[in-house]
Amino acid sequence: MLLLSSVSAGVSTPAWSQFMKGDVVLSTVVATASKFFVPFTLPFVFKVLTSSTLSIDISSLFLTTFRLIFIPLGIALVTRRLAHQTIEKTKEHFGSISIILVMCVVYANVSHVQGYIMENLLTVWKPLLASYVFIFSLQIIGYFIAPWKSQTSRISLSISASYMNLTLAIVLAGLYFEPAVLLFVIITQIPLVTLVGIYKHIPRQ
Repeated sequence: MLLLSSVSAGVSTPAWSQFMKGDVVLSTVVATASKFFVPFTLPFVFKVLTSSTLSIDISSLFLTTFRLIFIPLGIALVTRRLAHQTIEKTKEHFGSISIILVMCVVYANVSHVQGYIMENLLTVWKPLLASYVFIFSLQIIGYFIAPWKSQTSRISLSISASYMNLTLAIVLAGLYFEPAVLLFVIITQIPLVTLVGIYKHIPRQ
């Protein structure tokens, strides 16, 4: 849970905000800004809160997170400048490509914990239940964190708080944590998809 809470907002949050009639601009700002802080805040959080209970190479965690965030960002900026016309012609396929790449990341990491999953198949409901409670709690916290905002802004803040960068979390969990943590991160995708319908029932003002 600490890992998921420490990673940046997911790149899909603006799309979810648009789908749920939230503030797309606000979601975009939060998702973009949070990326720049993660390489610094995530190692700091684990250093302060888990140094006595977990054996994690904080410097390695920082470097890995830094590379995972800024190298793709740099490549994207350079590619967009050099191949702007090609990107505009092919951008309609980016959504499908992103889904395929995320599935490859998930598959590669699930293969590492396949034995653990099979051994604990009958108890998977426990982390699944915990993930529902965790995601729903983040949705509530995000919605009420700024009560003076409009309903659309509060919906976007709720989405930004709960729909984190799962791809980054999965990679980090696979590299630095035990199989139980990786399994929890992967399972979290289920409540993220099923609980999104809650926003449909929030009245807009």
